[in-house]
Amino acid sequence: MQKSQTDRTIALVLLVLVLIAIVPAYYFLYLRHRLYERYFAERRQRENVEAVEDDIRRAELESAGLHIDNAVLDNCLSTLKHETMYYPSRIRQIVDQGDLQSLPEVTAYYRELYGLLSEQAQNQVEHAKLHLQRLDLAKLVSCPLPLATRPIYVLGDETLLRYLFELLRKHGGLREGETDCQLVDDRYVQLTIALPNPLTPIERLVCRQVLRDHGEAAHRRACSIREEQHNNVTNMIIILPAYGKL
Repeated sequence: MQKSQTDRTIALVLLVLVLIAIVPAYYFLYLRHRLYERYFAERRQRENVEAVEDDIRRAELESAGLHIDNAVLDNCLSTLKHETMYYPSRIRQIVDQGDLQSLPEVTAYYRELYGLLSEQAQNQVEHAKLHLQRLDLAKLVSCPLPLATRPIYVLGDETLLRYLFELLRKHGGLREGETDCQLVDDRYVQLTIALPNPLTPIERLVCRQVLRDHGEAAHRRACSIREEQHNNVTNMIIILPAYGKL
């Protein structure tokens, strides 16, 4: 009887010890890992939220700066237009009147004014920065690329490139099935576009500037656009920066 009582006591003590050991075992074997996972998940979430908030603040700052640059540029161009649109006729009038003494003063004034406003406008344009990102070229052109066996990605500013291809569609007559694309190497993509309608000099100048800005921003100086005639068809050869290491 005494031995049975002792065995029950030992069993009870062991049971109590096991129950006591369950709590730290549960913590170390399960709860701790779950708490760590929850902690790191919340930490990643906070970091993501902070990153998004930083991006929002950066976008708002850039938007405010762009608004100011646009306003200054608009004032410069407006002043440039109104102050210089009449000066050729004014100079012609002075010459016809034979007032050669005031001619150097008037021409110097308009030259200095034109140079000052042009320099200010150029400075505002240089402040604008391109937002380079990976872009699907087929989606930009809005038509399949016949020679592309897999998606081809370029490094560019989506707004400017969409404007470029919209310009080619609207004024050059770009149609589906008249675009070929190939990778030149790991740095450049060559796009060949057949255009039924030739671009005007201003439109070609805009296209060249878009490609030149991308070449400068992506450090791919070979980016360009040129025309080639083939069987009475105008082909536009466009070199874009391929998506890859800068």
